[in-house]
Amino acid sequence: MGIMEVPCCGGLLGVAKKAREEAERNIPTGIDYIELKDFIHPIDNVIYVTGKDSGSVPLDSLNLEGHYVVTIKTLNDFAMWAIVIAGIVLYDRNSKM
Repeated sequence: MGIMEVPCCGGLLGVAKKAREEAERNIPTGIDYIELKDFIHPIDNVIYVTGKDSGSVPLDSLNLEGHYVVTIKTLNDFAMWAIVIAGIVLYDRNSKM
């Protein structure tokens, strides 16, 4: 049995597929990153920047020298809202400090 798109719901399957594609890890080659579980949070002078709900941060256009790119490994490829990601990162910071 497969997944069936229900037209009465405004094409939710199409929306979910698009969100999944956008949520794929699109970290450009040449940019070093670390998984959140292995990340040691800085003690002072910290700013966390998350992606936007409708896409990703254009990492290849940013000057990342001296900064960290952190990724959250998930069990699936579904998109997460930026506010959820922020909560996960802040919880991680609090639990490790």
